[in-house]
Amino acid sequence: MRSDPPLQIGPGPLLRSFLRRMRSEGKSPTTIRRYDGLITQYLRRAARTGYPWPPSAEHLSDYLAGLRDDGMARNTVRNAHVALRAWFNWLSAEGEVSENPCLRLKTPKMEDVSPDPYTDDEVRAMLAACRGRDFMAARDAAIVGVLADTGLRASEFCGLEMEDVELDSERIKVLGKGGRHRFVGLGVAAQALLDRYLRRRESRRPELWLGRSGQPLTTSGLYQVIERIARQAGVLNPGVHRFRHYAATAMMRRGMGEMDLAKFMGWSTLAMAQRYTRHEAQERALKAHREHSPLDSL
Repeated sequence: MRSDPPLQIGPGPLLRSFLRRMRSEGKSPTTIRRYDGLITQYLRRAARTGYPWPPSAEHLSDYLAGLRDDGMARNTVRNAHVALRAWFNWLSAEGEVSENPCLRLKTPKMEDVSPDPYTDDEVRAMLAACRGRDFMAARDAAIVGVLADTGLRASEFCGLEMEDVELDSERIKVLGKGGRHRFVGLGVAAQALLDRYLRRRESRRPELWLGRSGQPLTTSGLYQVIERIARQAGVLNPGVHRFRHYAATAMMRRGMGEMDLAKFMGWSTLAMAQRYTRHEAQERALKAHREHSPLDSL
């Protein structure tokens, strides 16, 4: 198997300095890993194709076009552009490049992908698949219940600790993107499921979610748990993030406003909430057509 060529000597140390700067600014580990991966991917492609250092705007444009030609999703290409722009902004500010090649590049538009939430029946089926009185059954039911009720990101969910749970206050404290804390509420059903899990949890570890071995549940482990539960429930195309779509759609359908939804979900702007508004409007239009189909009324 052919290995990737080594990074060029010039930009490699500069990338490490940039990542250290991101850590000092309090960027989340997930963001730092994503930027590291996207920029490293560019440097390896540059080494293979002989792009000069520093690159011109034309070279970067050619690289991004190559990603699209390789079949990468529009959002992935956009993320690569954002990461490269942040890096070259830093390089320019530090005087490491004489000209910022990203200044003449347009940021690709985000792909407007309609959310694909679980249905109510699918959530019920997954909860039913977790029936049982032992620790694992209680844990699995609590996982499904809390994810469906709160729509937490996988990293937020797995980062919860025992001290973050405030059942008497009907809420949990969450560490979100950018190191920002917020409180999210728990409904009566989710509280009951979480309380049952805590009664069966004997470990003194500070992490809230534990695996079968008693070790903290990782995001990878969480995905495996959801895949297993979905398989037992007969639910297709499982995914942790589908719970986030489900929770946001359900709360908006029940009357939560865009501003409240954005605050609850940890979004810094209303843009994501507005995506769900459009999705719900589309669903209402389809339902209305089924009730008022012109041809069916003939």
